[in-house]
Amino acid sequence: EQKEQGSQYMRLDPVRSNLLTYDAHGETREYQVNMFYYFSDPNVNKTSLDHVLRFVSRIEALIHDNITMDLDDTPTTQCFNCRIESTELNALDDENEYVVQFEWRGQHHSNTG
Repeated sequence: EQKEQGSQYMRLDPVRSNLLTYDAHGETREYQVNMFYYFSDPNVNKTSLDHVLRFVSRIEALIHDNITMDLDDTPTTQCFNCRIESTELNALDDENEYVVQFEWRGQHHSNTG
């Protein structure tokens, strides 16, 4: 059960990691995170829906423009091949809340020796 955080907010749910390569030099994993954008409005109308769709476009553009990102580990490594695999509009079909679900994926090389 989600506790309402305001009129709009994002929630990240880590889903899985898959091992892609493994050798003496390290391993590469692909991670999947479901991102949820919540927009609460008692009357979701055309104006509010336009706002939601503009916000969705901004999120997709932000991920597209940052296919690699530095992680805050020591030594600093990067997540690469970051992308949104899919976007589902009105994912939870609630009368007073419009929910968009994004499936984010990215890869990381770690445990280098």
